[in-house]
Amino acid sequence: LVVFADERAADHVTAEAADDLSLTVEGPFAPVSGRVEDNLVLKAAEALRAASGCSKGAKLTLHKCLPVAAGIGGGSSDAAATLRV
Repeated sequence: LVVFADERAADHVTAEAADDLSLTVEGPFAPVSGRVEDNLVLKAAEALRAASGCSKGAKLTLHKCLPVAAGIGGGSSDAAATLRV
């Protein structure tokens, strides 16, 4: 059985240009999403910045709608989305 949910059942990552990298987590599962420093979104952005040699940053926002540690790929998908953003 395959079911496609609408966009309200997904996490969203947005970015604005900034001098440093930062991450804000909001949404229904933000309170249980853990430390910002451990978030895969921030880790992916830090790795991309290091690999590219870029010194600029981004103000990242993760709107967390998927349950944390549910095994449905939320964190890894958020990291991949960050690389695209």
